This record gives sequence, C-alpha cells and structure tokens, in this order.
Amino acid sequence: MNYPLISEYLYSILSPEQNFSKLTRLRPVLDEDGQPILTSGNFAVVFKMEDVDDGKFYAVRCFLKDQSQREERYRAVANYLKSVDSPHFVRILYLEKELYVDTASCKEREFPIVLMRWVDGCNLDRFVSRNITDQFRLKKLAFDFCSMASWLIGQPFAHGDIKPDNVMVQEDGSLVLVDYDGMFVPDMKGMKSGEIGSPDFRHPLRDENMFDERIDDFALASMALSLKAISDDTRLYEQFGAQERLLFSSIDYRDLSRSAVFGALHDLLSDPELLRLYSMFVTVLSVGYLSPDWAVRFLIAPPQNKVVEVDTTKADSELRSSACRDEYGAVYSSDGKILIEGPDKLIDYSILEETLVICDSAFSNKKSLQHLSIPDSVVALGEFAFSGCSALECAVIPHSVKIIKDGAFRWCTSLHTVEMPGSVTSISFGTFSDCTSLVNMEIPEGVVSIGSAAFRGCSALQSIVLPESLNTVESNSFYGCGQLQSIYVPKGTKGKFIKLLDLSLHSKLIE
Repeated sequence: MNYPLISEYLYSILSPEQNFSKLTRLRPVLDEDGQPILTSGNFAVVFKMEDVDDGKFYAVRCFLKDQSQREERYRAVANYLKSVDSPHFVRILYLEKELYVDTASCKEREFPIVLMRWVDGCNLDRFVSRNITDQFRLKKLAFDFCSMASWLIGQPFAHGDIKPDNVMVQEDGSLVLVDYDGMFVPDMKGMKSGEIGSPDFRHPLRDENMFDERIDDFALASMALSLKAISDDTRLYEQFGAQERLLFSSIDYRDLSRSAVFGALHDLLSDPELLRLYSMFVTVLSVGYLSPDWAVRFLIAPPQNKVVEVDTTKADSELRSSACRDEYGAVYSSDGKILIEGPDKLIDYSILEETLVICDSAFSNKKSLQHLSIPDSVVALGEFAFSGCSALECAVIPHSVKIIKDGAFRWCTSLHTVEMPGSVTSISFGTFSDCTSLVNMEIPEGVVSIGSAAFRGCSALQSIVLPESLNTVESNSFYGCGQLQSIYVPKGTKGKFIKLLDLSLHSKLIE
C-alpha cells in the first residue's frame, strides 16, 4: 500500500474539522511563518496539534511507508503501554481510517494515525551539541540515560529503535522515548521485526528475525558508553561526533581493533564506571544480548554540581570597565557570568544562561518589567536586585540560588506569586517588604531564619506556611501584615513558633 506525501498530509491537517473522523477538536500548531509544526522521519511525519477544548498539545503521527501488520502491532503496543507506569514512555492511541487525505499516491483516501501527547524538549544528540561546554549537564545526561537503560533492560518489552533522535530530553532533564514503530511487546512473540533500527545503533548482525525483549541491549550499551565518555572528555565528541549519532558508527562495530573511537577510550579506563560500561559494550557486541541481571551494571553515580563561591554581588568600576551589553541593553561582565544591570523598558526578559550572579540593584526600579526568567545557573541575588519592579508579577527562584540579599524584592507591589527553593537558608532583611499584592507564602524546608522586616508591609498577606527547619524569626518580620489570618506550622512545633513569632505578630491565629 502506498501512502500520501508530506505535502498532501499538510494540506489535509490544515482543515482538521473536515478531514478528521473523531479528532475534530484538534488544530495544527503553527510556527512563526504560519506553517504547521512538524517533524519527519523514514516512516512517518508528526504534526503538533492543540486540543481546542482543554488546551493540551498532542502529536499526530501520519505514515509515509507501509509496514507489515502495522495495525496489529500498534494495537498491541497501545494496549500494553496502558500497564507501563514509566515517565520514559507515553501512552498512544491507534486510529484506523482517521484522516481523510486527497492524494495522488494511491486509491485510498482514509488513512491511520497514531495519537500521543506532545513531548516538549530536544533530541538527545542536539542536547549534547548544545551543552558540550557544560560538563555538569553532560554528566547528568549520562546518569539519566544509564538509569533509564538499567530500568529498560529488565523489562519484558523493548523500544526497538533506540537512537539519539528518538530520545527526547525535556526541560527538567527527564528522558522520554518516542517513535514506537519498531517496538516489541509480549503479545508480538513469533512476529518478525517491522523495523530493525538505525545502523549506527543496532547490532551488526540484527535482522528482521531478531525480535524480542533483547533488541535494545546493544543500542543501550553503545549509547551509555558514549555518553559517559563524552561527559568525561568532551574532546571525543568534537573529534568523533556527528549529526544524529554520538561517537560510534556502524563501521566501528565491524572491527573494534581498527576503530579509532574505541582506541581513544583506552585513556579513560582508569574510571571504574567507564570501564564497566566499556566491558558491557564489548560483551553485547560479542554475544548479541545481555541478561536482565546486567541491569545494575548500567548504574553510575549522579554528578555533583560544583559549589560556586560568591565573594560579592557589588559591581565595581573594574568589572564595569570591561562589561558588554546584550541585544536588549542588559549589561553583563565580559564572560557573561555576572549580570550588572538589567535592560530598560522591557516587559519580558530572560537572563542569559550560565549567569551566576545578579548584582546589587541590577533591576532596581525597572517599572515596566512584568515577567522574568532566571536560569538555573544563578547562585546569588544581590541587594535590592529587583526592588521597585512595580509591575513584576511572579518570582520563580531556581534551586541553584543559595543567597538572596537584603531587600531583593522590596516594593514589588504587583508581585503575587513567589516560588522559593529549599536551597536558600535565610530570608534576609526586607527581602519581600512592601510587596502589597502577595497573598500566600510557603517557605520551604531548609530555611532556618527569617530576617527583620522580611515581610513588613505585605498588607495583602493572608497565610504563610513555615518549615520545621526554621529556628529564628527576627523582630518586625511581619509588621504591617494586617490581613494575615493563618500561619501553618509543622505538627508538634506550635509552642516553638509562638515564641518565635511573638515579636512580629500579636494575637494572630496559628494553626
């Protein structure tokens, strides 16, 4: 059977209410040029769609080539995934004759689609190339992939086409596998494979007759070794890496003794974790599979982020003399690590990735600023860093932040939402004073002290949640919080907190 061209699918997708049988509530998501967002591969094209009823995003997979027993395979996969409780897989729905396409490729007009939730993020190989200078992120990726491999190798099913292009790295770093054309589930036992994987990530002897729960073993071992090696020495990727693959190619698998990549790994074998992955790769190349009890051998230690010491958040004349501006007018140190001054007259601004410090008064009195994105590289917010940002509505402080200095968000009169990380141990003097739109505040576990006047003048504040770690509340911390009605404290610590809060509150309800 022939299938429509991508251009023919595209034309049909633009009128979903006429051309879908059941999914008429979906609409194509358009890019900056007004064209539907899509990705395509060897067997299918995938469109990003939005459900107009609930606003959720979905992927609609439309086929470009025929595959043996496709309907039977996809129904088996869809049924099996209902019982798989894992963040690495997404449940799917196979719909036969769902999309009408006016095509010149064949006599058929109604074609099957696969529906799944849209997975945001980027492909694993693209993530590696984008973060090749960030060793912590590369080590975290290697750790996450090895953890996923350890879990997957012990399952009675297999993905069937493990490769970087089919591993999505989401914004939080979690990994999701997509493209289930080659998947094996127990109900398929006895079938032949409809997809044998990509040459750079499949065993050199794999063919359509090899179709069971072990077909991922080789790809998992190859990618785990490659990611661990790259995270140890990024020069390997610069020397051997290529688009849509990591280090190894199909040529390397034919004769490891002549493989330049394999030879280069010898210098890293003093690392016991890499040596273990190296040995496992050699084993699966020789034997063709791994037994489930090898799962534990994939596991490597999680990386430890380096602790960045911050000497000062002040911007002296020497720092300013070598500073540079970004395209929006924000002033950064020459290496981009320190934000000296935020841009003027912007409503939205995203601080540059890899910024470590936001200096004293960097955004002070930037009254037009409503939305701000702080990257998870930032470790310190300086004194009065955002004071007087009267239009700022939400402050999401990443877990990388360790230090928030005095008055950082003072007079942010529109600030109604604050997400505070547990990495901050102290809320210092006047941090949120006169934030008159702040209604609720949850202080995370890990905070040990609340400084004087920290919430003074927060006239709309109605409730606050305190952590068990708290042991110091200084005077006037909540002075002028006339609407404060409830303070939630951990069980068994009520007496402790009454004493701590006596200096700040009078006759307020403590629950």
